[in-house]
Amino acid sequence: MCLLFRNRPIEFKHWEADYWDHTVQEILKVWFPDIQIDAGYQPSASISFMNQALVVPNWREGHLRATPFSFGIIPSWSKDGKTNPNWANSRTDNVVDSRLYSSLLKKKRCLIPVTGHYEFKKDERGKSQAYLVTILDQAYYALAGIWSTWKSPDGSYINTFAIMTSEPNEFLAQVHDRMPVILPREHWDLWLEQGEEDPNALVEVLKPYPPDNMAYWPMDRYVNNLVKNKEDALIVPSGDMVTA
Repeated sequence: MCLLFRNRPIEFKHWEADYWDHTVQEILKVWFPDIQIDAGYQPSASISFMNQALVVPNWREGHLRATPFSFGIIPSWSKDGKTNPNWANSRTDNVVDSRLYSSLLKKKRCLIPVTGHYEFKKDERGKSQAYLVTILDQAYYALAGIWSTWKSPDGSYINTFAIMTSEPNEFLAQVHDRMPVILPREHWDLWLEQGEEDPNALVEVLKPYPPDNMAYWPMDRYVNNLVKNKEDALIVPSGDMVTA
């Protein structure tokens, strides 16, 4: 699963990648020069379930726009607007047949710009160890996502998203049995195409990212505290970087 990620620069990674000190808003302008970006969003080093992240959905507006969505799909049929962590990820191996996700895959897709994501693994004492995973030669990269809009009884709208996950590559299999789909740039146009697309063709591009240039760091256990974790500066490695 991928239930925690970041879109703030990774300060201790800066020697490896161009644009390492750019904000997510600045990198989106590098990726998409004509994109419109909603003002006021604050990047974070720990975006968890139900937090806001800046995403690029395939709006039917004729232009790209980045806007904050809430992490975790609220199904359109929900009567109370509730979600749960299981709806924050969608598996590539069953998305085509999923009642919740299949229509979103066809029509509502998005990119989530990130600097890294966190995976958790039980250590020999049974305690959860967090690892920050990233790509060394890319300051930012894009995760594949799907999105939905829920209309509340009072007529207001809430936009939400889920991250696509696949089997891990051989490197990340050391820390988890799933990984988020990191979408190569050559597939961005297809993923952001407006309108309905063939779901089987879409799934074909949702492959485990090659392990070359990937790395992870064991992180201080402070990152595990998703409720109190508001001080990004305290999210630091507790050990050496591991590379593929």
